[in-house]
Amino acid sequence: MITIEKEKPAKRELKLFSVEVALTPDVEDNMHLETHIEGSRPEMMAFLETMDVDPKELGSILKHAVKAMLRDFVQQVVNLSESIEGAEMEETED
Repeated sequence: MITIEKEKPAKRELKLFSVEVALTPDVEDNMHLETHIEGSRPEMMAFLETMDVDPKELGSILKHAVKAMLRDFVQQVVNLSESIEGAEMEETED
């Protein structure tokens, strides 16, 4: 007799929170950063406890995550603009 075992289905991701970041100019042409954080508080708290992190630090952790995400985004924009600028320079040289 041949036994065929089913593969276990891949675990679904656990989405702890999502962050929406908006940069908006004001009348003086300054930029304001607005964030909207959405998630399941009980799951976030359980995750923090599992990672041995004080749940009182949740606000600080989320702010740090937003800042890191924004830094990554700005770096990607800089990299992309440098790539485009380099491509434009190559076109004009040809």
